[in-house]
Amino acid sequence: MKQFVKGADRKLLEALRERLLIDKDDLDRELIEQPQRYDQAGQQYVLAVSRRDAAKVELKDAEAGFKEEEAKLAIQYRQELDSSGKKATEAMLSALVETDPGRTAARELLTASRRELVELERSAAELEILKDAFFQRASILRDLCNLYSAGYFSRNAVKGPAATEVIERRDQV
Repeated sequence: MKQFVKGADRKLLEALRERLLIDKDDLDRELIEQPQRYDQAGQQYVLAVSRRDAAKVELKDAEAGFKEEEAKLAIQYRQELDSSGKKATEAMLSALVETDPGRTAARELLTASRRELVELERSAAELEILKDAFFQRASILRDLCNLYSAGYFSRNAVKGPAATEVIERRDQV
């Protein structure tokens, strides 16, 4: 199974996450860049899904090949035992196949392939969440633009200690 550069995937994921942030003081730029950002997240998701699916197929093929090799080893050991005059039992054949050095190496490769598949599934899931977050970001941008159009950001809102004074005066009346 092919090894994919996980460090680069992590960096890309973090870069995309940073691009989720919205600068409410530069909404026109945010609106212009939103489709590109969504497209980039979507493309990365599609790539991650295709990697994951390819790894699934490769793992399935490797498992089938592994089973086939086990069967060939069993036949080979049976023939060796028969030619030496020993009766081959299933337990004996199973033990010989289980401890065969070639099979042990193949088992380790299968285990590594399964771990890689788990990592690719996690990566695809993270990118799906990120793609959905960029989709949601479009709605948030629309809402922020509506607030801007309504003058929400230009109002002189009372904030901080002054707000406390206004509330206290109101409560005294």
